[in-house]
Amino acid sequence: MDNGSRLLEELITTCNGKSNPIRTFSAKELEKATNKYENRVSQEDRGYAFYKGALGDGSTTILVKKYLHNKLEGDHKMTRKALEDCVNEVVIASQMSHHRNVLQLLGCCLETRVPIQVYEFAPKVGPGRLYYHIFEEEEEEEEEEEEEKERTSSVPLLLSWESRLRIAMELADVLTYMHTAFSRPIIHRHIKAWNVFLDQHGVAKLTDFTLSKWIPLGETYVEDTELRGTYGFNAPEYLYTGRLTQKTDVFSFGMLLLELITGQRSVIIIAQDHRVWLLDYVKSFLESGRACEIVAPTIKEEGGFGRQQQQQQLQAFLELAMRCTRDSEEERPTMMEVAKELRRIPKFALS
Repeated sequence: MDNGSRLLEELITTCNGKSNPIRTFSAKELEKATNKYENRVSQEDRGYAFYKGALGDGSTTILVKKYLHNKLEGDHKMTRKALEDCVNEVVIASQMSHHRNVLQLLGCCLETRVPIQVYEFAPKVGPGRLYYHIFEEEEEEEEEEEEEKERTSSVPLLLSWESRLRIAMELADVLTYMHTAFSRPIIHRHIKAWNVFLDQHGVAKLTDFTLSKWIPLGETYVEDTELRGTYGFNAPEYLYTGRLTQKTDVFSFGMLLLELITGQRSVIIIAQDHRVWLLDYVKSFLESGRACEIVAPTIKEEGGFGRQQQQQQLQAFLELAMRCTRDSEEERPTMMEVAKELRRIPKFALS
């Protein structure tokens, strides 16, 4: 099967009619950098894994995303889908290469059935994903997530309120950029804590553009015939019509805001056979006037939790999250409006 290298090269060089040079790695070079893919740091449920590596003299640490042959072997449909996802991610990630809040794509290898992608390595302490730094109560994990946790000996840091607010602002800025900086807006489509890394300074790095879509020129939406994404984060109109708009990302971002402020996952396991959607869970507390009870324990334990200024910040943050997750997309703010509102929240200065 053609590994799609010529298609990939054509898409990269012709995207927006501009040359888009990224580094090309050889398969042998990446085998050496990763010690023949011995240091796996994460395995995903879509047939690929991340590996830690080092280039040249070892001074440059990289993150290598490689599709697993044993997952693709004999499955032409899965191989074709993996190739489509990979091409899509490389094309879009390369357009975002200069934004500080995107996990930087350094290049790719075109010698394999599905191209191998090479990214900057951006862990904070312990697991690099935001996912592991905001959830405080451990629930039963998916096998792949457990595997990642077993491969790190460091303990995740539970983030302060100030850090959570800053991360939200950083992600809102990069999503605003995706929606407004190009002639054809880009819909990320897969916003969630799992797809955000933190670097050594705690700076948020958005990643995973495999499901991202360009909105055609002159249009306000793009149709998708195959429903994809993560349960709990997909906007209602996308589930009903298959249409993706900028407001689709706003809804997913609102769910991430709720996870940041509550420390709860998008789907909460109440009992073995009973799960509750986080949005419904939050609404039930708001309707009964108990908003303060849903705030993450780590935030509550901070010295400023009882102060009026922080209470105002939390209230404004929660109200914004609820606006982002309204059923009607017309009633949701744009990502630019979300970014502006988030920047106003810290002005309730803590004393």
